[in-house]
Amino acid sequence: RSLVGLAPPSQGTIRVCEVDVATQTTLARQLVTFVPKAVPLLPHLAGTEQVRYLVALSGHAVTPRQVLTALRLSGVPDRLMTQRTSSLQPIHRLGLWLAVCRLRNSPVLLLDDPTDELTRTDIEFATELIREVVTPERCVVITTGDETFANRTGDAWYRVDQQTLVSGLLNSSSLPELFSAS
Repeated sequence: RSLVGLAPPSQGTIRVCEVDVATQTTLARQLVTFVPKAVPLLPHLAGTEQVRYLVALSGHAVTPRQVLTALRLSGVPDRLMTQRTSSLQPIHRLGLWLAVCRLRNSPVLLLDDPTDELTRTDIEFATELIREVVTPERCVVITTGDETFANRTGDAWYRVDQQTLVSGLLNSSSLPELFSAS
């Protein structure tokens, strides 16, 4: 929550891409796409509407064609794109968020326990989808308690506590450049 300016750090300052998240919260939210564990989607919206809405919140305008392309690249089948998000399976809800990440083009994607509620088969598919959004310009940071998932996706994992592992995908050497705390 602190990385995207939703809560102040418990002490000191946090910077993402040299932006102080406590004093420049709007800019910090543009730099980081945060996908919470309990994904708060608007259940009455269709998948395409949901993606357009979430992208618009960050100040970006996208065309319907861009939304469809991003959804397809993120593993959401065409037949599900117009269904209400409340009826989507967890893997397809994750696909919506990955489409949002692609369209926002933020340098940091922060996924909070993306394997929660997924089957083992879905986790394998999610692993591939998540790896596909990693670019030289984008770092994906994942928190998870699932060591199997950690071993599949992580280039470098850091143990935060007994239940939490944090990964930096891309080249893990970029993490210090993207995040700093004092």
